[in-house]
Amino acid sequence: MESNMISILDTTYREGKQSYLGNILPDSLVSYARLLEKLNIKYMEVGYPFTSDVYLREFRKLLKEKKDIKVCVHSALNIINFKKLIDEGVVSIDASIKFNELTEDTVNNKISEIRQISSQTSLLSETLVLRIGIEGAFKLPENLLLSFCNGIVGIKNITRISLSDTDGLATPEMINKTLKNIDNLLPKNIALGLHLHNDCNLANANLYEAYSLFRDDLRELVIDATMGGIGERNGITSIGDIFSLLYFNNMDLLNKSYFAKYYAEIYEYVFKEQTFNRDPLNPTSFSHSSGLHISKFIETGAYQSIDPKMFGYKTKLIFNDFTSGDAIRALLKNRLNIDINKETASSFASVVRNLSAEEKLNFNENQVLQILKDYL
Repeated sequence: MESNMISILDTTYREGKQSYLGNILPDSLVSYARLLEKLNIKYMEVGYPFTSDVYLREFRKLLKEKKDIKVCVHSALNIINFKKLIDEGVVSIDASIKFNELTEDTVNNKISEIRQISSQTSLLSETLVLRIGIEGAFKLPENLLLSFCNGIVGIKNITRISLSDTDGLATPEMINKTLKNIDNLLPKNIALGLHLHNDCNLANANLYEAYSLFRDDLRELVIDATMGGIGERNGITSIGDIFSLLYFNNMDLLNKSYFAKYYAEIYEYVFKEQTFNRDPLNPTSFSHSSGLHISKFIETGAYQSIDPKMFGYKTKLIFNDFTSGDAIRALLKNRLNIDINKETASSFASVVRNLSAEEKLNFNENQVLQILKDYL
């Protein structure tokens, strides 16, 4: 008998906000959450709420609204961030980590950091749960990835470990091998999450491989998904991908778990007459809008698995209501050779975020540089 342990985490208002169409998303998080509840989707992830005044206002309305859906907030692994979120009443945090260098020492140091932060947050909130997301998980040496996962299993509050294919380079073979090993390692009460990017058009193949592995498993498999696959570059797994997979492979589970007849209603609410383009070589698949991704791209060329020049494109940097101080610092340093401190960069980023949120506009790098010149 097939289990009913495959869940959807809707991340339209986190990952989707990082896309070139992120500014078209309706402001009301409450209205969107109600539509997700009609579909019977279990989890909703939103971005760090202190990015703009508009986003924070809608986020506070969402937390006050009585609802069945479980709201979690995406955040860097940072005790200051955690304290601010707990003060807002947040009870679930999706903490994202990235290993710039992976050695036994860095693994052990990160485990110690997570243990310390978990202990501190436990004193602030007895009900807070943590999901640890590992960026670029399928590019890491498997022995160290497994060592890290094993090291954080016993830490209080951790209920889910999520593996992110950040650059979209994972293959079904890699998914199969890694998930089998992690499934054998983790106790069944720890959920396993997947965040699958579509840079090489493999998100669906990887989704199907994961589904095939876990359709009879007692562990909860949580798939990050957005409406229409909207997300940075050319997006991630869509809710429609999951529904269509179940339609052809497990109609009983689809009918039992979801009220799919409301899918058209929520799709039209989000996109109206527009559609997110998921061709891996469409012009916007070489755009970056996450604050962290922009800064790292400028500094190292990271987060871009295909060379756009080979296909006649140029990389586009998009600045919106998710712009970070690090992105502003990197842009000024690289383009104008101006070095500013973190406090000033944070202040400038706040100006850009609020302008973007209020006007529902994306800015390119030249427009942002002009905005910044007015303040310098």
